[in-house]
Amino acid sequence: MQRHMHAGDGGHILVLGRDGATTPALSILYGVDGQRNFRFATGSHGVEPLWNGQAYPDFASAWLAAQAVHALIRDDSTGLHEYETANREHLWARAWHQQHFHRSGQLPLIRLYAQAHTQLQNCQSAFGKAEMKTVVDRLAFEITRAAYHRHMTVADMIEESDMLAINLRSANMIKQRARAYVATCMDPVTRPELDILLDRVVSYIPRRCP
Repeated sequence: MQRHMHAGDGGHILVLGRDGATTPALSILYGVDGQRNFRFATGSHGVEPLWNGQAYPDFASAWLAAQAVHALIRDDSTGLHEYETANREHLWARAWHQQHFHRSGQLPLIRLYAQAHTQLQNCQSAFGKAEMKTVVDRLAFEITRAAYHRHMTVADMIEESDMLAINLRSANMIKQRARAYVATCMDPVTRPELDILLDRVVSYIPRRCP
């Protein structure tokens, strides 16, 4: 469909769909413009939609902004605060999504996991918590997969990174998060193989008293 767009024209918008959760008196449309940015519009039935002048780099940002505007129209201060908070937290997650494609020269996985986990704990909105949880779970999976290929326990990787602020027994939680990521985010075709991989990785080996 992009071939039919006016390339570089921010005012030429392809409608992607309508938000069915809005009130009958008000509808929200979503679209993508000729600059490949996402847009939203508000309008009433039978009236030409009014497209918001702000463009967004991803659909989630456009959706959150539209919901905030809708809450403002409804005079819903609680909803407005929730969506504004979610939008701020989405920017945190978006930065992590971008890092997924640019891993060169970055911090070790354990340090990245610790940073993302801190941001998850700081999230206040339901949307932000869900999105950051996926980021943390993905990093947990990458840690576990790295431990498998290096024939190490997850606890060994924590010790190697000098991130002892992460309790060694939290290695179990890392493995649980990795399993959750495989169960909810990975292609079902690959899950059996990845489950076997996870089964073979030891979280930690308890220290025994002499």
